[in-house]
Amino acid sequence: MTIMQHKGTVLHRTGQSKIIACTLCGFAHVTPLPSTAELSRYYEKQFYSDRWPQYVTKMEFERDYWLAVYGERLEMIETWQLPADKKGGIIDIGSGPGLFLKAAMDRGWGAIGIEPSEQARDHCGQRSYGHALFPTTLEEFTPSTCGQKDAIHMSFLLEHLPDPAAALEKCHGMLKDDGILAVEVPNDFSRLQGITEKMTTRQKWWVSLPDHLNYFNQDSLCRLLRRTGFEPVHVPG
Repeated sequence: MTIMQHKGTVLHRTGQSKIIACTLCGFAHVTPLPSTAELSRYYEKQFYSDRWPQYVTKMEFERDYWLAVYGERLEMIETWQLPADKKGGIIDIGSGPGLFLKAAMDRGWGAIGIEPSEQARDHCGQRSYGHALFPTTLEEFTPSTCGQKDAIHMSFLLEHLPDPAAALEKCHGMLKDDGILAVEVPNDFSRLQGITEKMTTRQKWWVSLPDHLNYFNQDSLCRLLRRTGFEPVHVPG
């Protein structure tokens, strides 16, 4: 049996970890990767409370801005997916403070969320941002509990997952045949970041461990989407 190894050009080293442009995966990621169990514990208890203690408060302070951003994103999803007078079911994976759920429900979508963080889920409950919120990670989520949906929203999540390809394949099975997946990730190791790095003293500030395990650009993300059964229909310029 041949075991494929993660290997490629080293883009950055930090401590015992390194970021490689992986020839096996087709995108840059950290190696060695943490286990799924380690990540589940981290995102359930530590991500918001220890790592980003002000994140939920900041998002709520910027509530009107984010509702406008998510409203525009939902309008785009609706343009591709549904008639203007019909809203279907949508899953927000990694719901965080719940503002996308709020925006979706305000527009008439049947919205559910998947969120492992206790702190984020408590905030959603206090604000009534999610009437159906699953307390788990995508890896541990059982799709049969909610049935196939018209759309999935995944904002700034794919870079956190230990196996993005498996996550996208799972999403593909959670969607109806004509379903839409909206994905947003950072554009890392970009020309703009390289120029800024040369002009300042900040070195690879976008490398964020243990949070960001994967580092995409438009080309590598589109390749990954096609490899997992999707066809990109809109890529921002």
